[in-house]
Amino acid sequence: MEPALRALDIVGGYGKAVVVQGVSMELRPNELVALVGPNGSGKSTFLKSVYGLATLFDGRVFLDGTDITSLGPEEKSALGIQYVPQVDNTFPDLRVRENLEMGAYLERDVREIRRRTQEVYDLFPVLGERKEQRAVTLSGGERQMLAIGRALMARPRVLLLDEPTAALAPKMVEELFRRILAVRDSGVAVLLIEQHAKKALGIADRGVVLVAGRKAMEGTGREILANESLKGVFLGRR
Repeated sequence: MEPALRALDIVGGYGKAVVVQGVSMELRPNELVALVGPNGSGKSTFLKSVYGLATLFDGRVFLDGTDITSLGPEEKSALGIQYVPQVDNTFPDLRVRENLEMGAYLERDVREIRRRTQEVYDLFPVLGERKEQRAVTLSGGERQMLAIGRALMARPRVLLLDEPTAALAPKMVEELFRRILAVRDSGVAVLLIEQHAKKALGIADRGVVLVAGRKAMEGTGREILANESLKGVFLGRR
């Protein structure tokens, strides 16, 4: 099966500073991959380099076998890659419903937009309950659900999530993980950056570990968690 997303030998960073050094990985359809590692290991930079928000010094990016390396974020989004940042990921003064509609800005069929909106409400029932509330009134976890829901309105093939559970209460972390699994089960390939390494590796189909900008290990969550040399690096964290 052709990978939904393939990143080859990614060298990325900011300005002239190289942060990620030669990282390769694949993401298959209907697969959830957790990208984990200590703070400063280059996880977010890798995502941003692939999506076009950081400097890509070298490497190639493929979507369904097509080379999209030279495309910018808007073009990649239109082709089926959606990126959800950790912060500033909703329009606070717009209602929940309006935030979702913004995610379908390329769709002209009003009935199709309504259908997609209902699908998001089915996936995240709390958003349906709060559809007329402004995003600023939502809890942190609800705002993350809204950000993911808005990304899903674009019908992505690939969803890139940058630490969606940061600063959330443990109960909300568990709830959000369940919803992310449901997104995966709906057919979307998900690449998840996560600070809760053990929990993320516990739900992921595969995991990739970055240390100091390089790939230290790739495998199943169980394989990574059993690696003694990595436990002291970051797996002791909750």
